[in-house]
Amino acid sequence: TLMTWFPSWFPEHFHYFGIWVGLVFVSQAVAATLLMRALGAKSVFALVVSVGFALTWPVIHVRYSHAALMMHSLILLALALYFLGQHKLWRSTYVAAAFIVLNLVALTVHPYFLPFTAGLFVAFLVDQSWKSESWATQLWRLLAFAVALGGVGWMLGYFGHNTFRPGYGDHFAMNLAAPFCGGSRYIPCGVGPADIVNFEGFNYLGAGLLLLLPFALVSNRRQLLSLPKRYPALSLVLLGLFLYAITNQIRFGQAQWIAFELPGWLHWLTGTYRVAGRIFWAIGYVILFGTLVVLLNVGRSRRSWAVVVLLLTALVVQFKDVKPWLDHIKTEAAKPSTLNYTDWAPVMNQVDKLVIYPTFDCGPGDLQYYTWIMQLAGHYGKLLN
Repeated sequence: TLMTWFPSWFPEHFHYFGIWVGLVFVSQAVAATLLMRALGAKSVFALVVSVGFALTWPVIHVRYSHAALMMHSLILLALALYFLGQHKLWRSTYVAAAFIVLNLVALTVHPYFLPFTAGLFVAFLVDQSWKSESWATQLWRLLAFAVALGGVGWMLGYFGHNTFRPGYGDHFAMNLAAPFCGGSRYIPCGVGPADIVNFEGFNYLGAGLLLLLPFALVSNRRQLLSLPKRYPALSLVLLGLFLYAITNQIRFGQAQWIAFELPGWLHWLTGTYRVAGRIFWAIGYVILFGTLVVLLNVGRSRRSWAVVVLLLTALVVQFKDVKPWLDHIKTEAAKPSTLNYTDWAPVMNQVDKLVIYPTFDCGPGDLQYYTWIMQLAGHYGKLLN
């Protein structure tokens, strides 16, 4: 829109994807810092380690082909707002208002972020009502949220179009083995970003975090059992996200454990959010930041030097483990363009915008022509639907 209204502001052949990806990582670092402070870890070392893990999170680095879905800071901000409210670091009124704004931003970036931001907002409202505030207050906040979200969704054209697509469970699901293997440098289990089924179910935690998990579980096994009591609604929301992510066809590796038919009344949901593997993202971040906070608390109480060494070692391992995806992006970016822009100049000089129909098709086959059309539009500064 800005490029259309103020074309003189932008250089020739300007495109915003590079700026967007930069914003993704800057906002990821800021959101990770806010979340750690909401969880009570405010030391410089805690912030460095948490930002390091947040920026090397494998799930982000396999999604360069889908820039909108890289904006995981929205998930981290939703978690931060929940804990800022629950730990009474912010007034609940401010948290509720910030949650509503965050949900509207999530809807405009990509609707797949809405289950996380809206789910965590509802968890905040329910836990607030159980602990300190009235149900009436939460219902008014929920009504304000529904009106704001419905209004923005209507303006953006989310209503009146059929969004159902098949594939939930059959082609799109989170394999139970996905958090523990990702085809990485240290755990090459054959699940890599090239295959679209495994790519959309990709939820690898990284070798560094997997190194830390046993230490966190052993040192905090008693408090883990108390988490549902401390955060009941949050626990229910995370459980719901997990069950949705593994779908009705539960697999571990190559073995299928359970398969059953879904009732017809659920098809509106599974058809809209059919790529179920993405729904695990928030749970992965809870595991990451929960692990870091547990170990940092252990370090404050005893053997701080050992915890520092362990966390730094794990961060180095995490970085080296995710390096293949960084190298993959560099390799792809260094390839010469196969598109001869000069040949298209006579045509592109006569058009204002390009219209693709269908706007996007997730069916099988080579999707390279979408990239080709986007490159053409970006090079000549043309609008694209």
